[in-house]
Amino acid sequence: ALARAGVDRVTIVARSPDRIRSWLDERAAPHLHPTRLACLPWSDLEGVLPDAGWLVQATTVGMHPYGSDSPLTDSQIACFPDTCVVHDLVYRPDPTRLVERSRARGIEAHTGGRMLAFQAREAFRAWTGLEVPDPVWLEALRIQACRVI
Repeated sequence: ALARAGVDRVTIVARSPDRIRSWLDERAAPHLHPTRLACLPWSDLEGVLPDAGWLVQATTVGMHPYGSDSPLTDSQIACFPDTCVVHDLVYRPDPTRLVERSRARGIEAHTGGRMLAFQAREAFRAWTGLEVPDPVWLEALRIQACRVI
């Protein structure tokens, strides 16, 4: 999706970069051209943060009941450029500590609640063929999922 959107560079930072790289080579590589892809070890994170345009946090760190945890420290968040956008895919609590700290720094930041609602929308459409307006999904998520958005 990022390659189709015209993103020219994607950097993935992971605890097991070789495993991620192997998966990407098998499944994603044909779709990434001409997107440049780097898969780096977690120890290289701080080196890439100053150039981050969009940071997607895709671990469970910070998920309820460990909502006071954050995968990034305040000093790492301080490395973000002012134009960076943060998406923490964790949806409970809302906001997550990463989102709170990013916003306090003046960075646009979002939790994963909307993504969760829109995944539900797409699954419902795939199974039933029916369209339900986005506001209905967002309201259902707000009511049923512990006010995650």
